[in-house]
Amino acid sequence: MSTGDRQERVLRVADGTPLPLDQCPMAMTLQQKRPIGGMEAVCERPDGSRVALIPYPTPLFDESGALIGAVNIVVDISERKRAEEVYAFTDRLYRAHGPEEIHQAALDAITRGLGCSRAAILLFDTAGVMRFVAWRGLSNSYRSAVEGHSPWARDVKDPAPICIADVETADLPEPLKATVKAERIGALAFFPVVANGALIGKFMTYHDAAHVLSETDVNLALTIARQLGFGLERMRAEQSGRLLASIIANSDDAIVLPASTRLRMPRRP
Repeated sequence: MSTGDRQERVLRVADGTPLPLDQCPMAMTLQQKRPIGGMEAVCERPDGSRVALIPYPTPLFDESGALIGAVNIVVDISERKRAEEVYAFTDRLYRAHGPEEIHQAALDAITRGLGCSRAAILLFDTAGVMRFVAWRGLSNSYRSAVEGHSPWARDVKDPAPICIADVETADLPEPLKATVKAERIGALAFFPVVANGALIGKFMTYHDAAHVLSETDVNLALTIARQLGFGLERMRAEQSGRLLASIIANSDDAIVLPASTRLRMPRRP
């Protein structure tokens, strides 16, 4: 790894806060002359993607006991963190009390699980227009310019994700490409959100530079999309049920019939 390459990467603590170089495990090992283990960290790559890891630096001494350096073993824990994110997301969906809580839980799962700092959720409104309902790190001008865009028709069956690894070389309409590049987006991906077999929206991931999503990344994204669809549909059903209950409770004309009751229309003479 070149010096310039190292400078383009940022080491962060587990919550995403930048970690000063003099507080990183290797620096602490050299300062304290002892192994530093078990400290979770996040390495942010030049394209904005993040990798969860645990470094295990160990000091090296010569025969006289003088410190001569250190060796560092870095363990990639991304797979474990992905599993933890799916579990945490599912738990938050179960506990959510409104759409906003669902949206924020999804954005946390997307950004942490897929290692991106920017993401968005868009849903069809009553007029059939794809609208932003939640986002991270996107400007007002960008959202206004691309709102309403959908890579799939509203009635499409089994929509597939669309990943654009390099905006610069992508086959996009020039106005759209210019808008995306102006937002300094180097790579993006569209993942369909489906409920009851129907497309209801999408979520998007963004990277600052060209970036290829792995098969594992795509599978995780599809899992998050499915859970998001289930969560939104559950919330809609619960809200509809509460609305019906409120109408019944506040209407003198409401008629409540047992579920087994069948209504029979009179026969025409």
